[in-house]
Amino acid sequence: MTYTLHHHRQLSDSLTPVQAYLLLRDEGPASCLFESTDYHSREDAHSVVAFDPLETLTLTREALRQSGYAESIEAFLEGIDCPEAKTQGGFLGIYGTTDFEAVDGMDPDGQPHPGGGDSDVVVQYSLFRFVMIFDHFKQVLECWEFCPAGETPALPSLLKRLASPAPAPAPFFKSGEVESSLTRSQFEQMVQAGIRQCHEGEVFQVVYSRHFEQAFTGDDFQVYRALRSINPSPFLYYLDDGNRRLFGSSPEAQLLVRDRIAEVHPIAGTVKRTESEEENERAIQELKSSEKENAEHTMLLDLARNDLNRSCHRSEVSRFKEVQLFSHVIHLVSHVQARLREGVHAARIFGDTFPAGTLSGAPKLRAIELIASHEPHARGLYGGAVGCYGLNGDCTHAIVIRSFVSKTGRLHYQAGAGVVMDSIPASEADEVERKLHALAKAMDLAETI
Repeated sequence: MTYTLHHHRQLSDSLTPVQAYLLLRDEGPASCLFESTDYHSREDAHSVVAFDPLETLTLTREALRQSGYAESIEAFLEGIDCPEAKTQGGFLGIYGTTDFEAVDGMDPDGQPHPGGGDSDVVVQYSLFRFVMIFDHFKQVLECWEFCPAGETPALPSLLKRLASPAPAPAPFFKSGEVESSLTRSQFEQMVQAGIRQCHEGEVFQVVYSRHFEQAFTGDDFQVYRALRSINPSPFLYYLDDGNRRLFGSSPEAQLLVRDRIAEVHPIAGTVKRTESEEENERAIQELKSSEKENAEHTMLLDLARNDLNRSCHRSEVSRFKEVQLFSHVIHLVSHVQARLREGVHAARIFGDTFPAGTLSGAPKLRAIELIASHEPHARGLYGGAVGCYGLNGDCTHAIVIRSFVSKTGRLHYQAGAGVVMDSIPASEADEVERKLHALAKAMDLAETI
């Protein structure tokens, strides 16, 4: 479809992305909000509000196996006829999600993997009519409209709505107790099976997870507000596709592509963060000196490099085992970069690196098979990715972790732990609980807003 691009620029010092989203989220059947608290550079200092979908790509597992992931994304982008948008940066593009089970369309052997059904939607991306980009470094708001050819631009009416006061969200309340598909004891048994699988040489590592549910009433956006406050992260997001809502605070990129440079940030190595600086420093030293954690990190770093090397020039490690502090945990993080080969699209690199080794294991395909045969349910969005493919060729995607999926009055959330030969089942169960602590705290705080 052909579009004309319309633009308005204004100061944003009196309007926040959350205010804008609350004002506009009901202006169409779907909407999204992307934020970041990682303002380390001008490139990272942006938030995006988008709403009113014009075109949507939706793929089931069966359709994905037929058409291929990268081919489907590229064809969808090529069908958007708006040359000017390709010169305005990577935030003008398609926004959406890729489920964990979408690996079916990325596996080079073309074999279907267990877990989930063929009719399950596993890929969904939309081109939104309105895209609002907040530049927090310059305190400027760029409002863009993709206007279908022959239609009258609606940007002036959008600007009038932005001048209105934002409505207050409805209160949020938990209902009943937290439920889990696995007890702690059952999860530890699954970890024990993973240890055995490592000893038998099936895998070097496998990431097993636990799924939880919490019934609720009211507006789940209150939980997002609480989560972004207590667990600030490089990737904050709230997406409503009209069917379900995904929101979270992910610390880890699935894939970043800017100016044809691809980058992944494998996270492996986790300890609890406390309010005591002395305790945190001891925990950091133990983490850095842990033979198990370092071996696991190096293995996943090598996996990330190999994934990038499939369609990129030789990858390089730009940051190695950096200690990063989050609200409730401390991680070891590395950065791997590589330049895309000529003619290769970002969606191809996405397929090469998906799902992240930190959410599956190594060797990746065998680990995915073990996950599907041992975890009681398909993962869906957990361990998948959320983000944007820019019309200019850029890509910004986060791994869906530290996140909620909200559907029919229930919040679904999940966390996992990497199992290796030296794993201790109780310790891996503790790691899952540490990773979920911020989510539980966010639900508690949301009830008081």
